Amino acid sequence: MIAPQIPFELFEPEPPTLDNFLIGDNTEAVAHLRTLTRAASGLSEQAITIWGGHAVGKTHLLRGVVESANGSMFLSTAALDTWPVDPFVDCELLAIDDADRASELQQAWIFTAFNHIASQGGTVVVAGGSPPFTWQTRDDLRTRLGSGMVFEIRAVLQDSLLPLLYDYALQRGIRIDEQVLTYLLSHTKRDVAALCHAINGIDRMSLAMKRPITIPLVRAFLAQESRQVQA
Repeated sequence: MIAPQIPFELFEPEPPTLDNFLIGDNTEAVAHLRTLTRAASGLSEQAITIWGGHAVGKTHLLRGVVESANGSMFLSTAALDTWPVDPFVDCELLAIDDADRASELQQAWIFTAFNHIASQGGTVVVAGGSPPFTWQTRDDLRTRLGSGMVFEIRAVLQDSLLPLLYDYALQRGIRIDEQVLTYLLSHTKRDVAALCHAINGIDRMSLAMKRPITIPLVRAFLAQESRQVQA
């Protein structure tokens, strides 16, 4: 039986939050970031840096902090056209993704914004692919960004993915057994964000078709996702 087409918007991923981040071995980092979201004003640290390899969840964490904290702003060095012209931004928490890739112009902007936010009792949270002391940025900026807490964000170990995804589904009331999850893991890339997106999409397809989550249903979902990518 060919699965009916489910509207694409039905599979929109959850917005990144600290609550839907698969923590793995990053308990300390996530707990520390949560303290920022609970601070009403006068954040205690001027700088926090998170770093790690590709697809470990750095962007997710930055967006999660911004989503949860009042007076916050998210910027990425890959999207210069979204940056305010004036670095004297009115925010208590500034999150900058890929800060280690900042251009000279962006570095100057960040330096001024950092000093301004720090003087107001705010915090700048940045992410990069390596420890901040290795970044090829101007010395005064690198010193400031590396002056606070620094956390390495580690990828979820492959052996830990199955139980973490099972718990992720369970917390959302999604009934999916380990055999089905094993099939999903063996037929998709082991990217945590993509896997969480797939679990939510499979759940929505299950509800739309009034069918339990089984391997054939997962197969139908993956086939539909593939068609939508190719369209």
